[in-house]
Formats: sequence, structure tokens, C-alpha cells
Amino acid sequence: MAKILFRVLPESGHMNASFGLARELVTRGHRVVYASIDEYEAVIESQGFGFYRLDREIGWGNQARFSARTTRSPLFWLRMQMGKYAFLRKMREDLLDSTAFHREILSLEPDLVFVDSSFVRYVLGLHSLGVPFAVIESQVAPDYETNVPPPISRLVPEDTRISRFKCNLEWLLYFSTRSIAQFFGMHAVESKSFMKRLCQSTGFDYEAIDFKRCFRIGLRSNPEIIVSTPELDFPRTPKANQCYLRTAISSSRSEISYDYRFDRVFAETLAWKASKDFHNLIYCSFGGMSFRYRGMEDFFRRLIRACSGLDKVRLLISLGNELNLGAFEPCPANVFLFRRVPQLKVLQEADLMVMHGGTNSISECILAGVPMLAYPGAVDQPGNAARIVYHGMGLMGKLNRESSDRIKRKIETILNDESFSVQVRNKRNRIMRNSAPDKIDRSINAILNLVAKMTTAKL
Repeated sequence: MAKILFRVLPESGHMNASFGLARELVTRGHRVVYASIDEYEAVIESQGFGFYRLDREIGWGNQARFSARTTRSPLFWLRMQMGKYAFLRKMREDLLDSTAFHREILSLEPDLVFVDSSFVRYVLGLHSLGVPFAVIESQVAPDYETNVPPPISRLVPEDTRISRFKCNLEWLLYFSTRSIAQFFGMHAVESKSFMKRLCQSTGFDYEAIDFKRCFRIGLRSNPEIIVSTPELDFPRTPKANQCYLRTAISSSRSEISYDYRFDRVFAETLAWKASKDFHNLIYCSFGGMSFRYRGMEDFFRRLIRACSGLDKVRLLISLGNELNLGAFEPCPANVFLFRRVPQLKVLQEADLMVMHGGTNSISECILAGVPMLAYPGAVDQPGNAARIVYHGMGLMGKLNRESSDRIKRKIETILNDESFSVQVRNKRNRIMRNSAPDKIDRSINAILNLVAKMTTAKL
């Protein structure tokens, strides 16, 4: 039995994406421990894993909430940029010191560490400790490929020369923008010059670093486990060190606490929906950090206006904890606002989800057979939205530009065109077939074989 440590970014999307792999390892007799902050102790232990408390997370603080304030004030934006420069200077010092994970490594003495791709810069220090590690990628594969645009792009590729040209142009623009940002000191912790210094201080092979990727560097010499569902991606070929994870598809998880009004409103909504044919429930959520996207309050107002003119539609919106419910009053009779709702329960009855394009929400919509209307915010969400359109499972729009009338037309298009629901159900059936026990077993064996082949881990 091996002791396996998981170092995952403390966000729900990253945590939930890693649990499937961790559960499969536990069923094979391995001991799994998560090192994380207090906020996730109950969630981790409820999954049956060990918990190691961190006093604070690397680079983790109140930056998401602070960044939300920058969307409303140029002064806060300026302070945020100054804070970023100071943070990056401190990060460079910490990286060159290469002791980021030493405390938990020395305390737990793991046989293997699975590290979130967000921490990939820090784990080079593990090389000097002689600790084997593999990388977990919870987003779609971020590698450059000729006919696959970068995950930050809204481009929907086609099998044509023009499409390949557009994809390569998108990559060129991305790499150029990144180089400019590195020149001015932003993202400098992943510049080639700094990575050479880091490799010299840690003894890691510089030639094993892959810079031709989106978001973060890659490590060719270490296993990379992609935990997002391959059926959601564009057609592509995994690299030699990459392996897709197959885990059992579950329609249940521990749901966060939700508004006390929800049960009554939801019961009334189900009775209303069952009273006549063609009554539709629309659910809208932009995740737990919707406040960080610029213009969210205005978008919700436009969405509410779009649905107010639809007689056979009810709209349930989960706003999150940061936005003010009173800012949207008075609400139409067919619109209901909450801070939190049990998403899986709502999706079982929903006919459409309006969303930001988060990987976990897309997977849950597919499992529930719900088509999607995506308004991506940032990071990989534009690419996820493009994949929704590519697979015919919904439509996408522009968060800050789309009028109420355009939102309304897109809602009506999805609700009136059965093909979107059919494509979602077809995708779900394919995923379920590929998640049969024998295929899960082969997937885990492939991952363990890859880890054993590329590291010194004894599993």
C-alpha cells in the first residue's frame, strides 16, 4: 500500500475534479491524504480521505474577492496591479528557495505526490528531495495542436485549411501576448530565462519543460493525468506523458448549504411545470465566484428581462454570496433569486442551464441531459463554451455585449430545437459507455503504469 499525497488548488472545481482519481486509488488499497486549508477539511474527510492542515496555501489569499472590487474602481485596479508585482517578486524568491512543499513532505513522507497543474512551478523543488510526482490537469489539455485553438479562445474549429490557419493565428496571438506580459514583468515566473535559473537551483532538466502550452508550463518528463472528460474536448492526440482518466460517473455529491426558501419555491415550480405541457425551467449559475467577472450584475438584469417576456418559462438564478439580492428587485413573477441552490437537484428538472462554461457544470449538465447557453468569463471558459457549440450541446454568447433580445432569442432557439437535448443525451450515453467498470480499470492501470514508468514510485 502506497501513501499518496494530493496537492490540489483550493477551489471547488479543482477539488471535485481530483476526487474521482483519489477514490479509485483508495479502492486499490492505497492511502490518500489531501494537504489543504481549513475550508476544505469537511469536504475532503466526507470523501473518506485523510486531511493534512496547511496554515495557508501558496499564493492563496483574498485575491479573488479583491479582484471583484477592481471591476468597479480604477483605483482598486491600480492597487491590484501593484499587488500583483509584489506577489510575483515574492513568488520568484519562493520558487528559487524551492522549499514550498517541504513541511508536508517531511511530515507525511509520501510515496507519490499528485500535484495540481496550478502548482507545477513549485514542484520542481520536489526533484531535489527525490520525491516522485505526477501532475493533475483538471482543465482540457492545454497543449498546442495544429487544429485546436488555445483554451482561452472562443473559436470553434472545423476540418479545413482556413480553420487550421485561424487556430495557428490564435496561438500566435496568445504566445505574443504572453511574451509581452513577461517582458513587463507579468508571468515572468514562467519565462525561459527564469525557468533556466530555477532548473539550475533544483537540478531539474530544463529540456524537459514544455513552454508551448496555454496557462502554465508543462513537464515532459513527468506523468500528466487529464481528469476532464475526453469526450468534451476537440479531437486531439495525447502526448506520450499524458493519460486521460476514466472514473465512475456519479450524479450525487455533498451539496453546499442553500437558501431556506429554496425547497418551497422549487416544489411550487415542479407543480407548475407538471401542470401543463411545454413549461420550461431555466437554471442560471456562474459558480461560486461569479462576482469576479466584470459586468455580472448587468448581465443578470438583462437575463431577467429576457425571461420576463416568456410566459412558459421559470428562471432560477444562483447569485452566489457576494452580489446583493436587493439590487435586482422588483423581480418578475417567473424569476426567483437565491444565493445558493443544490445544483444537482435543480439540473434533474431543468430544461436549460445558463452558465459561465465551468468544466464541472458542463459535466453535470451532460449527466442530467440539460442543454447549455454559455456566457464565458475568463481562463478556460471561452474554450469550454466553444466545445459546447462544437458538440451541438448548446450555444454561447458574449457576457458584456449581448442584449436582452438576443439572450431571449438564444433561449427560445435551444428550448424549441430538440436537437440540442438529443446531442447532450448522446454525449451522456457515450460517456457512460466509456465509463464502464472494465474501462475504468484499464484507465487506472494505464495511469499507474505511466507513473511507474516515468517516476520511481512503487505502486
